[in-house]
Amino acid sequence: MGFASPWPPEPDRKVIMEPISMRRILSVSVVAALTATFLPAITFAGPIFSGNGTNNETGDKVSGSAEFSVSGDVLTIVLKNTTAGGSLSQGDALTGVVFNITGGLVPLSLNSISLTSGSHIDTGVSTVNDAMPLAGSWTSHLSAGAGFEYGVATTGFNGLFQGGTITRGNSSPNYGLIADGTSLAHGFPRFPYIDNSLTFSFSGATGLMDSSFVDVNLLFGTNGTGVIDPPPPAVPEPGSITLAVMAIACVAALRAAASAASRVVDAIAAAETSPGK
Repeated sequence: MGFASPWPPEPDRKVIMEPISMRRILSVSVVAALTATFLPAITFAGPIFSGNGTNNETGDKVSGSAEFSVSGDVLTIVLKNTTAGGSLSQGDALTGVVFNITGGLVPLSLNSISLTSGSHIDTGVSTVNDAMPLAGSWTSHLSAGAGFEYGVATTGFNGLFQGGTITRGNSSPNYGLIADGTSLAHGFPRFPYIDNSLTFSFSGATGLMDSSFVDVNLLFGTNGTGVIDPPPPAVPEPGSITLAVMAIACVAALRAAASAASRVVDAIAAAETSPGK
């Protein structure tokens, strides 16, 4: 039979919390705070294809970008109209992107279309409704013999895509991307338009890498001539090196914070045990 400790304690006994317990609590708090600070900042963007030039449909200068990123089975494409000063007419709306994939065909399937953070749905010259549904407003079905294996567009683009598979809108510039700063008072008769950017999610991307995406072309307007061919993106810093540098920085920060916390606890403990306490 064991011996049970008396509780409450006998009068001559004292229950003492040793400083080491405070150190542990403070250390855990420091680690949690540093984790919350550093980990959300660790993001790894995929290749960004940015291009600019003259839109042959309108003769205007246009620019746009397409960012590709893969996580497991999911390919995410963030498409953005970056035309400086805003789009000048509906023919300058960014209405699609096409691309190929190295290493053979993969079964990509468009799963969702969503507003990118900071973007809006313009439903009129001065009205916005970001709650409008977007499903069906773009298609990923290219026509036979298109010359590209993959893409997504809000228009048939003069036969490049199967415009009949677009079930929301009328397979025209509406739901196309216009740039920040666009004045909608003239030259934009077919609402809604997407102000800035859309995010497209595809399944079936298992095994794809940053280098898998080639022949990326940005499409502007609807008549099939507004094609911008961006240069290949710059090769990013190897992820392993980036991770190593960040890990070293985090470890150093943890050690410094833990050391400072330990000194604070020691000072408190010394004050508590000094004469006169």
